[in-house]
Amino acid sequence: MKKYSRIFSYLGKKKGKLGLYFIYTVLSTIFGVISIGMLIPFLSVIFKVEGAPGADTIKSNALGSYLTDNLNALMASNGPAAGLTVICILIVLATLLKNF
Repeated sequence: MKKYSRIFSYLGKKKGKLGLYFIYTVLSTIFGVISIGMLIPFLSVIFKVEGAPGADTIKSNALGSYLTDNLNALMASNGPAAGLTVICILIVLATLLKNF
């Protein structure tokens, strides 16, 4: 136990930074999961793939339903290229936030 107390004594004033490190690590993990998890449901909406894995799970919450409805409206008025552009921007933003 003396070894651990000696190691923790070196932390001193850096305990606050250690807490911030854990918070940022959790946020990075969340954004990593979001950036990977966004691919399948949104691409299935764009290319109208029926029965794609994860296609129904995005509508299971309010945010997913909102994004899917807005994406469908955007694609109806501007075409699939506009929808793909929005999805690419969202994925890039999630990836940037993950690596921030």
